[in-house]
Amino acid sequence: MVNLSSYQSYNILFNSLKQLPQFDTPGLSNIAGAYMTAKYGRSINNALSSDLNSVIKTFRNDTSNLNTKAKDLTAQADRVALSTHDGAVAGTTSQLLKIDNTIKIDQLATKQTNQSTLLDSKQATTLASGINTLNISSGNKSFTVSINVKTGESNSSVLSKTARGINDLGAGFKARVATDNLGNQQLVVEAEKTGKNNGFTISGGLGSSLGLDKVAQAGTDAKFTYNGKDYQTENNSVTLDSGKTKLELKNTTTETVELDRSSDTSGLEEKVTALASAYNTFQETLKANPDNKALQAVSHQLDQMVTRNGSTLEQFGITKTAKGILEVDADKLKKGIAEKPDQARDLFVEKGSISDKLQSKTEQLLRSPASTLIEIPKTAPVASPYQLINSEFINRLNSTAQSSGNLFDMFL
Repeated sequence: MVNLSSYQSYNILFNSLKQLPQFDTPGLSNIAGAYMTAKYGRSINNALSSDLNSVIKTFRNDTSNLNTKAKDLTAQADRVALSTHDGAVAGTTSQLLKIDNTIKIDQLATKQTNQSTLLDSKQATTLASGINTLNISSGNKSFTVSINVKTGESNSSVLSKTARGINDLGAGFKARVATDNLGNQQLVVEAEKTGKNNGFTISGGLGSSLGLDKVAQAGTDAKFTYNGKDYQTENNSVTLDSGKTKLELKNTTTETVELDRSSDTSGLEEKVTALASAYNTFQETLKANPDNKALQAVSHQLDQMVTRNGSTLEQFGITKTAKGILEVDADKLKKGIAEKPDQARDLFVEKGSISDKLQSKTEQLLRSPASTLIEIPKTAPVASPYQLINSEFINRLNSTAQSSGNLFDMFL
């Protein structure tokens, strides 16, 4: 919510003073504004400037946020989903790309994994007490991990110390202690990235004593044939057709399979929820300025757009409260998207959808000068306290007011 305390206080005080009986005389109706400008002008201007800057900044930020969330949805208008009946591949492509997509996956990309020897977690370690070290090398980089082993220390403690030392390197490896059903433990070290070029070697006394120098699974590249052309990549997320097609390789296939096309609803639930949240924040900002006709007009336009689509939105678990706020039933939204993907895209993604209209409206607002949206209060012409004290108006006041010279305080 926007704090307009100074802005509102000024208007309330100014308007109240103008209603006093003393200001009925023609030519003196703006005396309060003049006096306020003269005596309190700098303080008022500073307060108003701060408030108005806050209003403009909040308005711009909320408009931009709503625009971004709308674009996240309309960006899917050009995409269709790709998949195989056995779930080996999932992805998207441009619906303008009119080709039959086929794929054969011979090998998935994997991460290298090393596992130490299984040890009784409670048994005392057989490692020599004192400093024990291991080295990890990857490419042209080498790292050393050192731990201090105490006499009688348990295997579990040694493995935990070693895991922390490897993780503290922040060098592209992750270590964890795994426990089997019998309570035995071993250290597992895994590369953070898939691909054979992201493999590593472990050496040194601590590494060989734990059996951590042995590779349990080598890092491999993905190998597949797409539309008759062979590919080899370090990971299972691939981009093809000059960036128009993005696939996630999940399983190998025994033969070439055709990719099926369907409506792309990937991430739709999360994006629609984010759009509703941004919409609510924007409406709250607009409604925090009840006297601003321009902002209230925008609020009304958005409210009407939601109302016109109310029955369809309700089918996807989105309802509008009496205050104009959108509430989202996550389960109903998820179910609606799954059961009616085409209708979901028409409502949230395609040309003419709610997202498309919100994107257009917010882009229009972002292009508009702030002066056309934020109403700046007008003060009376500047007059000095001396001029006011010597005015015809002062002569009608009692001696107390004349002696204090403070009309503002007297009227309060």
